[in-house]
Amino acid sequence: MTVSLDSDSLNRQLEEQELQDILEISFRFSQSYRFDELKTLEMTIKNKSMEDTIYIDWDQSYLTDFDKVTGRVIRVLSGMTDIPQTQVSSIIRPGQSLKEELSNEDIVSPLFSAKKIAKAAQSQAQFSLRLILKITNPLAGTNRSYTLRCPFIVRTLRWTKALTIALKPKKK
Repeated sequence: MTVSLDSDSLNRQLEEQELQDILEISFRFSQSYRFDELKTLEMTIKNKSMEDTIYIDWDQSYLTDFDKVTGRVIRVLSGMTDIPQTQVSSIIRPGQSLKEELSNEDIVSPLFSAKKIAKAAQSQAQFSLRLILKITNPLAGTNRSYTLRCPFIVRTLRWTKALTIALKPKKK
């Protein structure tokens, strides 16, 4: 299967909330995955502003699966073994970028069961990441909150590509 960000939907939200000149959000995915391999989302948020500071509220952000069931998003830290009760917000200073690896509360397992994601890939179903942001500008005295929905589309590969991947030994 493949996973991709629905960039059009995200860009529309950025325009509607007048954030396109303030931040840029991107995700990095492998070219393809086995159904049980998608364990994290690799995200980069760039603060394009030279005056605004962006805060990401991880405790209020969440993942929604293909059946519209929501669950907490966890920012995966190096060496993490326990799930924190609360998570500290990330701060992105003017002109800086933040790279994070995100998972669900079961940080060592795939984001979704192989059966659920296989079914979703057949119909090109979506799952999403809901980000809760606060943007402050001390010079202008502004403090605004935003919600952005990052939708992802899951698709099956052509059978020839899928067969090639299936025959490769699993990485350990």
